[in-house]
Amino acid sequence: MASVPEFVALALGIYYDSGSLSFASGRLDILTALFDRLGRHEPAAIISGFADAPVALATFPEIAEATVHLRQVFGAETFGSFAQAGANMINATKAAYALDQIDLARADLLRVEESP
Repeated sequence: MASVPEFVALALGIYYDSGSLSFASGRLDILTALFDRLGRHEPAAIISGFADAPVALATFPEIAEATVHLRQVFGAETFGSFAQAGANMINATKAAYALDQIDLARADLLRVEESP
């Protein structure tokens, strides 16, 4: 069974390849919560800015919890700045950023698993 980052990367890749990222926001919101849990707070805050979808927030309450936590970590102004940076990205940049962050998180997790 695929892990959450792999599932999100696969789904995002399919939407990206199809030329439509409008349905990918729910998958990206999941990344906000996942990256927050992994301590990857800056990418989580940036992704929250371009992934905010009411349907995803209603489906996954942990997303709202993550954004509350990220505001506590950074303060409202800094969190808002990161979220705005994400909101200002064009769709191709959003997809590339999310996929890059998934790759970085995956590499970090593999290093942790491999260390004695």
